[in-house]
This record gives sequence, C-alpha cells and structure tokens, in this order.
Amino acid sequence: MIRYFSVIDVKNIDFIYTDPVKYIKKEQTDFSSEYTDVRQIDGCQGIHNPDTNNDYLIIGAGYDNLRITDVSKSKANSKKVQLFGFPSLQPDMYQENILKAYISEEATSNGRESFIDPESTIFAPANDPFVTANIIKQFVTKENKRKAMTNLYFCPLSTKAQTLGIALYFITNCLDENVSIIFPICKQYSRETTEGIAKIWKYTVDFSQLK
Repeated sequence: MIRYFSVIDVKNIDFIYTDPVKYIKKEQTDFSSEYTDVRQIDGCQGIHNPDTNNDYLIIGAGYDNLRITDVSKSKANSKKVQLFGFPSLQPDMYQENILKAYISEEATSNGRESFIDPESTIFAPANDPFVTANIIKQFVTKENKRKAMTNLYFCPLSTKAQTLGIALYFITNCLDENVSIIFPICKQYSRETTEGIAKIWKYTVDFSQLK
C-alpha cells in the first residue's frame, strides 16, 4: 500500500496507531495459524543477486515465534538479524517478546553462542516508524562497509509501527536494489489479540520529502 501511494504521487498521508494496554494472553497470544509459505510482497520485490554468499534477513521480531522460525528456514543460508521493539509498547512487553523470540533461537542463531548478540540484534522503539527506518539505515550502512550484502530481505513480524518503518526504509533506500520484503503467509489470523488502548499516535508521512 505504501509503495503504491509513493508511485501515484500522494503528497502526504496520516497513519493512526494505537498502543494496546496488553496482549490478551501475554506471550502466549496467538496471532496466526495454518501457515502455507513465504512470499515476496507485491511491489516490494527487489533485483535478485545470484551470488548469495552474504545474504541478510532482517526480521521484525514480534511474539509470533512460529512465523519467525518459518521465515528463517525459508532463507536458511542468510545471516539472521532480529529487530526488537525497545522501548516496547508497555514495560512488560519487551520481556514477553524476548521469551517468545527465544523459542526460535535455533532457526535464527547463525551459530552464535549468545541469543542477544550485537552483531545480529537491532533495537528500535516499538511505536516510532521514523526512528526504526533510521536505525535500519545505520545498521545496513555499517554492514555494507564491512562486506557488501549480496541480497537483503526484510520480514515485518513485529508491531505495525515498526512495519511502517521498514516500508519507509524500503521505498527511500531500496528501490531497484537487491532488497525485498517477504512474509510468511497463513490461512488464518487472529481477530482479537489486545485489550485496551494506552495511547493513540498519528504519523504523518510526507512523500515529497522522501524522494
């Protein structure tokens, strides 16, 4: 949708996001079921580099550990980097997030000894898409200076605000590059996963400033 808006020259748009008070079943909240496959998002498919020796997969890591595992296995030979929401939406949500993501450690570990490793972990506010986009840019720039990425994949499985941040980074830095956004597709998604409204945010995206 955001890619489409940028193509048809929408000037600006407001995105509204609400912070929940809590997830209904805390870290045991189910978000999806009946997984089918991992697909590229229409409009967000990059140019594929046949050289895959330094591929990266950046996962917006939320509570859905099964989907984290699914997408990690689909890019088994890539270096996995997890983007966590910190500060989180609520104080206890960071711990809940880590508890769920830890279950997927085998699929995302890259063979490292520590689960939270500075080489494969990014932290960005769970409710600030603009900071998220900037932190991703810093990380990608740093890694490309060390060794150029052959292909870069993003998978947004965390908050919708971080998903917006990933999308903004993509349309401002990744068009016509070896970068794609992918997603694990499921047949069913939970309708009610949160309780209450803690805060309401309005993010104004000015597309003219992104070009």
